[in-house]
Amino acid sequence: MESIQRYNGGLSDYNNLRDSDKTSGYIFDKIRNGVMVSSVDLTIGGRYIIEPENQKKLKHRGRKCTLIAFETDKLDNPIRAKVRFDDTNRDGMVELSDLVNILEDN
Repeated sequence: MESIQRYNGGLSDYNNLRDSDKTSGYIFDKIRNGVMVSSVDLTIGGRYIIEPENQKKLKHRGRKCTLIAFETDKLDNPIRAKVRFDDTNRDGMVELSDLVNILEDN
């Protein structure tokens, strides 16, 4: 734990984005208090549900969507996701940290 805090400048809560070895997408890790609490494999065409950690963030909460594209910065690193919502078939932008894999498709 001490080495992790030195690596990230003393932060105990942060997000890590890395390239996926299995797919052509990215793996988004949420690290809280130095422990990885969740990992989401983000791929184009993948189905996700929007569940922000912040309880006050109500926009799009609980909506199912399909990942269409990534919005990137100048260094070509993804910063947000462009998704198509299943209920309205409209496109929208969401934070990468808000996406959670759908376990069962009902």
